[in-house]
Amino acid sequence: MLVGGKRYTEALKFSDTQLQSYPQDARFYKMRAEAYAGLGRRSQQHLALAEMSLLKRQTAGAIEQLQLAQQAGDGNFYEMSVIDGRLREMKKRQLEEMKERRN
Repeated sequence: MLVGGKRYTEALKFSDTQLQSYPQDARFYKMRAEAYAGLGRRSQQHLALAEMSLLKRQTAGAIEQLQLAQQAGDGNFYEMSVIDGRLREMKKRQLEEMKERRN
């Protein structure tokens, strides 16, 4: 009810705490994405959606979300550096997955 009640900052704090204990739980990345959307922070919203996609083993979806995060234009230098780094990692992972499929 944190996000539904428009308590976005509390939702972010709660999801941060939960992700420390349950880093593989996509629900908390979904909560982060919804909270960031409510705060109008699109780059962080798409980064959270990318992490959620990764947990669901959807590398192409993660790449798409990271590209949207880059285009959002509302991230600070540090946030954009994180997004750029994750995008490089995901593109590398996608190439490795394609090679594995060929073999």
